[in-house]
Amino acid sequence: SHRIDMETTDTASAATSKPAGIFRHSKFRHVYGKAAKRDRCYDNIRVTTNSGDAQTALCAVNPLYLAIITDAVGGGSFLVLPLDRFGRVDRDPPLVAGHRAPVLDIQWCPHNDHCIASASEDCTAKLWLIGPDLFDGGRPLTQCHRELAGHNRRVSLLVWHPTASMVLLTAGADNRVLIWNADRQLVMREIAFPDAVLSCSFSWTGARFVCACRDRLARLVDARTGRVMTECRMHSGGKPVQVVCLRDGRVFSTGFADSSGGRQLALWDGDSLASIDRRNLDDFGSSGVLLPLYDPDVGLLYLAGRGDCAVRYYELTDESPHLHYLGVYRGAEPLRGVGAMPKRGLEVGACEIGRLYLVGQRGLCQPISFTVPRRCEQFQPDLYPDTRAPASAIGAEDWLAGAEEQPLLMPVTPNNHQLVLQQQWKQNSLNATYSSNKAAAPIATYLSSSSRRSSPPLARLSDRVDRLADTVRLLAAEGADLRSRIARLEAAAAAAAAGNQHNADDKMVEDDEKDGSFESDDFLTAES
Repeated sequence: SHRIDMETTDTASAATSKPAGIFRHSKFRHVYGKAAKRDRCYDNIRVTTNSGDAQTALCAVNPLYLAIITDAVGGGSFLVLPLDRFGRVDRDPPLVAGHRAPVLDIQWCPHNDHCIASASEDCTAKLWLIGPDLFDGGRPLTQCHRELAGHNRRVSLLVWHPTASMVLLTAGADNRVLIWNADRQLVMREIAFPDAVLSCSFSWTGARFVCACRDRLARLVDARTGRVMTECRMHSGGKPVQVVCLRDGRVFSTGFADSSGGRQLALWDGDSLASIDRRNLDDFGSSGVLLPLYDPDVGLLYLAGRGDCAVRYYELTDESPHLHYLGVYRGAEPLRGVGAMPKRGLEVGACEIGRLYLVGQRGLCQPISFTVPRRCEQFQPDLYPDTRAPASAIGAEDWLAGAEEQPLLMPVTPNNHQLVLQQQWKQNSLNATYSSNKAAAPIATYLSSSSRRSSPPLARLSDRVDRLADTVRLLAAEGADLRSRIARLEAAAAAAAAGNQHNADDKMVEDDEKDGSFESDDFLTAES
């Protein structure tokens, strides 16, 4: 299943510094991107032309829905489509239109596939619950689930916490970062910066985050206390810098060499922000900001440039050279936005290790599937280590108090895609819990045994099941008494029909005195 190939030099990029003739062991050496056919794309989308200062992706996708920020008159809106609704978008598409100004960023909650957050120029961030009513031809969704009003200027950036339940980071043009308990609409931490934050990424456990500001400095910040641990200038160019925290603690960034130079890639130490590696891309004709999309499971990195027609992809390793160029996908339309599908939404039976949704400037959203070719047509488990599960590992208050947990993981199986699509909508289920029965594996929402022991929602669910079982046993006993009462009433009715009404009443009174009568008012009310 593994292949040994000779490293070659990419003519379009200087990202491969390993000399020719050196062998590298990698099962992702040959990864190919393939665009979906036209009948499997989404067309006629009025993509917004307002990207804001943060240069966000304008597109977000999860195993159930696709969301794209659209142009709106007199307010802000974004489009939400089920993944299986291909073709031209209707004239009256399913819109989420509750903002009073243009929407600048959208992000699906990693712990609930029906919850999405949006940031807007109206100085607010909002949480929305996406249900089937939005797709039944009704009116646009204008009533949000939660409104987070804490900034006094536009909110341009959203980042969900990777492990804590309903913890959301918002960054605004007022040079502040707010960390919210979004479910309770409370600001848990407020952090002020010298300039606006343009890019931000949490570490693997969420204890820290790295942000790049407009003053050209990147800062490593303790997320609980708001203390800036260290700062450095990652790239000398004046355009926005994009940062991503890697699973092993390192930090990856994209930027520009200088005001007239080309684009750069850089790798940094996660504790000191000391430089580990830096590469220049030989594409001086391209000036769009590179948007990094990171796969923490296998260490792959996709770079999509705003305004480019190409998507480059690399493999990150621990040893030098740390960044290995794998290939490039070239499309026909300049890129406007991009979204990455989580691993649990991929067609893993076809060796698909990644899928990007590229939004073009002409309103076409085209899925691009990245696969590893294998001769065997069966599921290849070596390509799919455990991935993040759609459940939180810790509560917001516990995280703020100092508790730290790894993200909950689940195995990737060929049945993940079908099971995810069968998830049922539950009203107000922002903190929904998921099945963890090993006997039912493979299940898309399976959690590893070590993670389940530290999951407070599952413990509460177990207690509730025990209480419901006790209630069911009590109701069963009451049902037996009721059936006995009905039998005696039927006997009394039969006696009355034979003209023995008086004797039947006396016999019924005697039976009640012996057994104790059962009244309907004595029913035990079952817990809902």
